[in-house]
Amino acid sequence: MNQTQKECFFHLFNRRGYVLDFSTEGFDRFTQESIGVPLCKKFGLSKGKSLEAFCWDASDEDVLKLFNDLLEYYELNIKDLPNEVEYIPLYNKCKKVIVDIKMKTDSHTCIDNSSKQKKIEKAEVTYIDNSIHIGNNNQIRDTDINGTKTSINEEKTTFANKHPIITGLIVSGIAGLVVGFLFLFSFWKEIVKWIEGLFYG
Repeated sequence: MNQTQKECFFHLFNRRGYVLDFSTEGFDRFTQESIGVPLCKKFGLSKGKSLEAFCWDASDEDVLKLFNDLLEYYELNIKDLPNEVEYIPLYNKCKKVIVDIKMKTDSHTCIDNSSKQKKIEKAEVTYIDNSIHIGNNNQIRDTDINGTKTSINEEKTTFANKHPIITGLIVSGIAGLVVGFLFLFSFWKEIVKWIEGLFYG
């Protein structure tokens, strides 16, 4: 809240050292209930000067709280009095300041909440990405389903399954060699018999 806005409230509430129709004790009780500080007791000044002293040093949040509570008190107890007609334009300005600040605060709160929600959603997506791997050797690892971790590994693909044609050729070649060797062995057996026949007739 800037200086111009604060002075608008001072002109509405501070009536030559008095704050609205409060007594010193009444004003201290009111501020104690509103912001937790009895202003006149704390600053040792008049009600109006104590109000201004507090508002120049306090946080915007506390100042806004006190001004809003004083404005509600004004609406309920003083606004409709006959001699308050000249203060109505000032009251309207103060009311607009309160409304504008609250709208800004609510807007910032919505943005913050939206940002937090996006961070949560991003974290959840990251968790899912780290937990489930599909297309990585056809495996699903460390998947959390209903609170139970499950590990599902499909049977690893062998060389024969990946290359059936090459595997067939290799097997056929080996089988041919084995059969050829067997036939070769039988052939030499017949040659030996033929030589023995020549010598021993």
